[in-house]
Amino acid sequence: MKLVDEGKFDFIHSRMLNGGIKAEQWDGYVEDIFRILKPGGWVQMAETNMITWDDDSVPEGSAYLKVHPMWSWLCGFLFGGCVADAV
Repeated sequence: MKLVDEGKFDFIHSRMLNGGIKAEQWDGYVEDIFRILKPGGWVQMAETNMITWDDDSVPEGSAYLKVHPMWSWLCGFLFGGCVADAV
């Protein structure tokens, strides 16, 4: 069931969701944003800038290691890559 009709909004703002949406949910989330956006509408996504790295001291299975791949995917999707990926 779709809660919002297609092409309903001129502008959609999404902010600080990188900690609340699982990595495997981002594709569907972004698809839904564009589904409900009117043709010619605007999307604004504001997320935190998480430049991260691991010096092998972070325990296996920690939340930190789960967040970084999601952030890298989002940066690639929105910006074509992250500064952290180039370091």
